[in-house]
Amino acid sequence: MSEATESASESTAESEKGTTEPSVGRTDILTDENAFRRVKLYTLNREKKWDDRGTGLIACEHFDSFGGIGIEVRDEFKGNLLLQSKIFQETDYQLQQGTLIVWAESDADLALSFQQKNGCLDVWTKICNVRFYPNSIIAPYSPKLAPVIPKSRTTHGTYSH
Repeated sequence: MSEATESASESTAESEKGTTEPSVGRTDILTDENAFRRVKLYTLNREKKWDDRGTGLIACEHFDSFGGIGIEVRDEFKGNLLLQSKIFQETDYQLQQGTLIVWAESDADLALSFQQKNGCLDVWTKICNVRFYPNSIIAPYSPKLAPVIPKSRTTHGTYSH
């Protein structure tokens, strides 16, 4: 397991233990729906270590700002934008350990570590829908219909599936 994946996994474990407390007056933050959408955002630094960019709530939907389906993460307490990333068909997104989604953009390697596996799988399904069914937002993803993707070595030290 790579150092980066271990770091992201440890943070997920911390989140699952409930060590992160909501800010005063924000009792609505850790609802079941929000826990399903709760992620930690990481970027890979020059030393090949993952930097924690914050914890937030994820949305995976159509954004007019870039005319397509994308991922948006907003700070769970302040609502500040942590990430807005369009999903591209040619981007090599990777699902790792059931709670991590990792990919590279032109300016950064990114990782999302989900508090709950179901939340991760929901976003992963939406990413696959965009990648494998680019002309239909609602087309179902089926591993049987997905193209065979050859295993390749990545900069993250793991193999893609």
